[in-house]
Order: sequence, then C-alpha cells, then structure tokens
Amino acid sequence: MLPIVDEALKKLGLFVPALTYLSYWSVRWQAPLIAAIVVLVAMLAARFADTHDMRITASEPLRPTLDESVKRWAAVNDCELEATDEPGRYTAPRCPAPIIISAAGGASRAAFLTGSVIGKLIDERSAAVLEGHEGGGEPSIEGWCLERRIQP
Repeated sequence: MLPIVDEALKKLGLFVPALTYLSYWSVRWQAPLIAAIVVLVAMLAARFADTHDMRITASEPLRPTLDESVKRWAAVNDCELEATDEPGRYTAPRCPAPIIISAAGGASRAAFLTGSVIGKLIDERSAAVLEGHEGGGEPSIEGWCLERRIQP
C-alpha cells in the first residue's frame, strides 16, 4: 500500500473509538449525538471564522489593451494604421498579416506545448514562413517561454 494512503487510514482510524462511544450513547439516549456535534462544530466554525480583511486599492491594469497592442504591432512592423468609423477598428493595407496563436491550459505547461509545436513547424517549413513578421508579442510567462524555446 502507498505510504500516504497508509498514513491517511491510520489517522482516520483514530476517530473510530470516539465515534463508537458516541454512537453507543446515541442509541442509549435515542438522540443523534454525532449529528448534533457536527452541527455544533459547523456553527462554531461559522461564528468564530478566522476571516482576513482585504484592502482593495485602485491600480492601473497590468496588461496593455487590445488597442495599444495593435498600435505597438503596427509600429514594430513599420506600417500605418488607418482608423475606421468604428472606434478601436483599423485598416492596415501595408502591414503583413498578423500571426495570432492562442493556446488553452495553465501557464508554463501550455507555453511549453505551444512553443514545441511552433518550433517543430518552423523546423519543418523553415523560418521563411514567418518572413515579414517581427515581434509584437505581449510580455507574459507564456511569451517568455515561447521566445526562449524558438530562438537558438
């Protein structure tokens, strides 16, 4: 048996004598002592809960907005954005098409998998596929992992 399971069973076994004693008196008095104790513990835990107050302060967003990201991407690729009638929408006739990669998962693991797949695609097709695309990625844990994985 696994050591952690063995320890858990031993610790759960410590309650058997006490619960046996309580169940004996529950039957003898015809009263739900174990249920009453569970309810009492729950009420005490709710009454004397150790909650911590949180101080909330206003702060600037840590991530750039989509509008800022598009403008940075255009500046890095040396092209002009032309505003449209809708706010936040642009046309970019001289800009290369962006490559947007989205991966689901939790931080480092998703970044490693995504970086591995992109690295394999680059190795198979050559880096010429990405010609004309420069930078513009948002700084993040995923971006850092991806950058470290692809660059030689």
